[in-house]
Amino acid sequence: MKKVFSMMVAGATGGLIVLIGLLSVGNYMPDSQVGKDVHLTAFEGVVKDNARYLPDDFTAAADLAMPAVVHISVKESESLAQSRRRDLDRRDPFSFFFGDDFFGNPRGR
Repeated sequence: MKKVFSMMVAGATGGLIVLIGLLSVGNYMPDSQVGKDVHLTAFEGVVKDNARYLPDDFTAAADLAMPAVVHISVKESESLAQSRRRDLDRRDPFSFFFGDDFFGNPRGR
């Protein structure tokens, strides 16, 4: 019972400290901003009816911006892919923190 009461007193004391701190720092907004309606939008002149005039696709803009063709092709041999998968399967999760020899060098290096 004594421990429960001491925990309740500690909790109430901590709550009071937080409440006093919030009340002392709570008015952090400058007085010039209080009561004013400030609109910080970049869309002030936009009408919703203008949305129907937007283009359906951007192919014309893309043609004007940069006429370029990019083709990326990657190939990997089956043996290289299998060896990479085997290396990942045998990977030690602790090697980043403790080095490769954490479990007594199980890979035989």
